[in-house]
Amino acid sequence: MKKIFLSVVFSFIFPLSAYCGSINAQVDNTQVPYGELFELKIIYDGDDGNTLTPDLRDLQKDFIIYSTSSSMQSTYINGKGTQIRSWNVGLMPQQKGKLTIPAIPVGKYKTQPIDIEVVAAGSDIKVNASNGNKNNTAQIANFNIEFQVKDKNPYVQQQVNAELIIDDNRGLHLESMPVFADSDDWVIKSMSQPIVEDKNGGRKIKFKYALFPQKSGNLQIPSATVNAYYVSYDSQNAATSFGGGFFRIFDMDINGLFGVNKPVRLVTKPQNIMVKPALKEAGDWWLPATSLGVSAKWTDKKPEFKVGETVAREITIAALGVADTQLPELTFTENPMWKQYPEKPQYSSVVDGGEILSQSVTRIVYIPQKMGEIELPEIVIPWYNVATNTLEKAIVPAEKINVKGNPLTVIPEAGTQYRQTPQQVETSRKYDEAVNHSVSELESNIKNWLLIFAAFICGLLFSYFLFGYKRKQADKPTLSGCLSAVEKCLSDKDYRGVRDNLLRFADEIFPGRKINNLNDLAVAVGQAEFSEQMDLINRILYADSQIEPNSKIIMQTLKRIGKKAPRDEVKQPLPNLYR
Repeated sequence: MKKIFLSVVFSFIFPLSAYCGSINAQVDNTQVPYGELFELKIIYDGDDGNTLTPDLRDLQKDFIIYSTSSSMQSTYINGKGTQIRSWNVGLMPQQKGKLTIPAIPVGKYKTQPIDIEVVAAGSDIKVNASNGNKNNTAQIANFNIEFQVKDKNPYVQQQVNAELIIDDNRGLHLESMPVFADSDDWVIKSMSQPIVEDKNGGRKIKFKYALFPQKSGNLQIPSATVNAYYVSYDSQNAATSFGGGFFRIFDMDINGLFGVNKPVRLVTKPQNIMVKPALKEAGDWWLPATSLGVSAKWTDKKPEFKVGETVAREITIAALGVADTQLPELTFTENPMWKQYPEKPQYSSVVDGGEILSQSVTRIVYIPQKMGEIELPEIVIPWYNVATNTLEKAIVPAEKINVKGNPLTVIPEAGTQYRQTPQQVETSRKYDEAVNHSVSELESNIKNWLLIFAAFICGLLFSYFLFGYKRKQADKPTLSGCLSAVEKCLSDKDYRGVRDNLLRFADEIFPGRKINNLNDLAVAVGQAEFSEQMDLINRILYADSQIEPNSKIIMQTLKRIGKKAPRDEVKQPLPNLYR
């Protein structure tokens, strides 16, 4: 009975063992360069491989999974079939050092763990003897990345030149420019497109940068990351053609049609440099540069300065070895002799001789308020010359200008009443004497003109009744049309339109006066509140001010003087003889 029982048991065990599968995992090499892709191969030998899928979730702790693929091989021997299924998983390590590829569940099976060592990018690696290298000799690194800094002890905000260098032995194709980690401690400017140099069967790819430290002390330069790929033909082939483009999009490498693109991620090592603080004797304004200059010019070649008329001036700062964001923004002191409206500076930068050349242009609009000689103060920009290690100053000298204008023309300041100077009072007295003398002559000759005037009076009365009504009706739409246009432009915040229609309105209300701008109009109206609103509109037009004028004050003033329709005395015919 024992023999019969054992024979029955073994008859069941042997068929089951014939169908029992096996699972295995392997890598090409246990040393892996950081930033490079390697391949994990999982192999299953059994008859149910088409129903299995590996669970790769545990790999995501230390590795980036870039690709997965599978294949199936079936064989039949003496009427018995076997299946071998394999999965190829492309992995990239997320850190350096010794790592373990965990056991991978595949259905009811599990692979064995594999220990690997992730070495620094650019390190020579040893090839396992089991993978075809019996001498276990070193293999030349595929890639290496390095960030070289020229000056490791600069001043704060001083330009530091640096190069990012990639050693390429596999035909690397870059997917983008290097990307630096975010840091508030640095301003980083690219100074060139990548430069490629062939060397010893491989090539070097170089990028030039200008670094500007924003703090003093021991600072860490942020790491740079380069994403790329290379074409692999098989796991043992270490040589590929370097034909093929840089940053390729549309071009095609024929050899690449028969290979597989393998991604590469290169990261520079963080490094620290000691940054010196600004010199105490430099004061509050610290600007280290190789050279710096400042200049000023009027936008018109030979401007004519008149009271109430605008003139523009441009101040240009050009600095070598300075980022455009570091250029100072000029400030201007107020002066009762003129009104000034500085605009926002326009910045630009170029690369000149391996250094950043930055420039700012600031435009200032001036409106002289009084006639006579006015002096614009000098502009001084202190800076530190890193070439000579000395503090220097760039200066725009003070400039004197002569302002012309009618001595009777005074632009009222906001909140003040119009007053004449003693000279203006004397001039006004002489003007009144001339007018009175003219009136006396007119009265002495009035009798001679009376008969001639009577001959035409009937014709004038007839012409008035015939055409006067129509003319008045034509005048009214002109004034109301100007008022409506001003009100609409104020509502639409179209301040250029406000200015243009105000000047048209002034031509109708003050036909005898020469009104060229809003300051002239403010003088003609002679009201402080209205003058303030005209000043606000000027600031919007010439200085990008965000303060809006009071539309209610403007419209109330215009309607009030529109009803009175004042006429300036200079329209009278006789006083013109004495001008």
